[in-house]
Amino acid sequence: MPFDLLRRMMLVVALVVLPSAAMADVVQSQPFGPINDSFATPTDLSDDEYLTLGSLLFATRQIGEPAISATSAGRSVWYNYKPKADTRAVIALTTGNLEAAPFQIAAYTGDTPSSLKRLAAATMKGVDSETVSLVLDLTAGTTYRIKIDTAIQAGGFRPYFNIGLRRIASAGGLAMLRWRSAIIEDGTSENREVLVVNGYGKQVDVKPDVGDLADRIAVASATIKLAPKAATWFRVADQGSKAPDNTTKQGKLVVTASEVNAKASIGSSSVEISHVAVNLTDRPTLTVRFARPGQGFRTTLHFLSSADVANTSTVDASGCRFEPDEALVGTKFYRLGDNGKWVDMNRPFAIAAGTTKHFQVVTSGWMSGRAVSLRCGHRSISLNTDPMARMTGYPQLGEPATLTVTSKNVDGLLRFAMPDFATSRLTAKIVNGAGYAGEYRFAVAANSTPAGQVEAYCLSNASGVCKAATTTTPLTLNLAERETVYVTLMIHRGNATGDALVTYSALATDGIANRQAATGGFMITEQ
Repeated sequence: MPFDLLRRMMLVVALVVLPSAAMADVVQSQPFGPINDSFATPTDLSDDEYLTLGSLLFATRQIGEPAISATSAGRSVWYNYKPKADTRAVIALTTGNLEAAPFQIAAYTGDTPSSLKRLAAATMKGVDSETVSLVLDLTAGTTYRIKIDTAIQAGGFRPYFNIGLRRIASAGGLAMLRWRSAIIEDGTSENREVLVVNGYGKQVDVKPDVGDLADRIAVASATIKLAPKAATWFRVADQGSKAPDNTTKQGKLVVTASEVNAKASIGSSSVEISHVAVNLTDRPTLTVRFARPGQGFRTTLHFLSSADVANTSTVDASGCRFEPDEALVGTKFYRLGDNGKWVDMNRPFAIAAGTTKHFQVVTSGWMSGRAVSLRCGHRSISLNTDPMARMTGYPQLGEPATLTVTSKNVDGLLRFAMPDFATSRLTAKIVNGAGYAGEYRFAVAANSTPAGQVEAYCLSNASGVCKAATTTTPLTLNLAERETVYVTLMIHRGNATGDALVTYSALATDGIANRQAATGGFMITEQ
């Protein structure tokens, strides 16, 4: 092929690399990372009894952020907590009923990623139902930065975890956390799990009790030994005996801590439980209208919508609550009080015939195709089925993935000149200038001829010194936004006339499908 034709081909390839013409052939965007992917946009942790579902799906790292350990994969998300008073707190990271993965957690203080001071860290082993915890003494008015990452995972990426924070006494205490309200319906197989973390600085015995709810709620009553920072799950379920129809009973799961092998209690903690007995005869008609029934999501974004519930029948509705159709989606709901302020409900409520009540519903979790709707304690109940009766999440995509690749020592005609029988190095500068970050697969190919061939390449510094072993297979690059890296090629030219074409390409590999992020190349010519 004549050189002039090759040169024109390479000029066309080069244009694809330039930001002004970048990604004209890309018709789909990469997914956004989690809403708290960036240090600058953390999710605030609240001191309540609810776990929040988190995700590292499409999460990325930033330039200057500290690694939790040498095994960190660089797929981090951030949380903040700013106490109003001096306190001791338990921060729990758990997989619960999610897939096991080697998640990592660390707590810091500081205002920028590069100035963080680490306070504590922990890493999961990657086993089922695992929990790791940090117990920290916190100072009023100080912002604490919590980072979640994972060790490099083999055999598929498992991104989901739960995180929660509870304040405890300065001498220690038990932290109790759960996914959603513990509302259990009579005559069903429903159960709710509650996480208990030992926030004492010593091993303790813990024992659960449901008190007056024992006639409706069952819980394993065995005493469990817990080491400091260790955790266990208690499951509460329908007891199995028939409760009176159309009744709701409130109570608590109380977990008491005592010295090992001693009877005296050193403290206790509790969460509220509700038991709803179904109404087999009344059939109220309810109309539910969410103000924001369909919402685009970024991973683990909190959904919030007001909801009006009207009872248009002559029959009262009882045992009502908002629930997700997926157990991994945390849900909380609030009632508009007579004083115009929102009241934390998270327990069954009634709606009298001919009345309308106003609610706020909040969810946390990955809501792709999932929905939250109203459920009441009636075997047969009429709810409107229009789309506004359910709050549903839909995917929201982000910006295209685009890299700019430029080769050093290549002239304006994209030629890299070499003498015969010479070996040389060429360094390519790769800049991630788009709003997307994540993993890319960078590959180099050459039509190996005596005129020139790429023998190997490596991740290097700007001077061409390899920072990792040389390879002939594609490199996996985990790039932060606006990050620059270098790849150096080892090139050999024999004794031949003509030129050799070298091309490179970069694929963004995070997301539903790979996306072309950059293409380019140059010609090896005779000097």
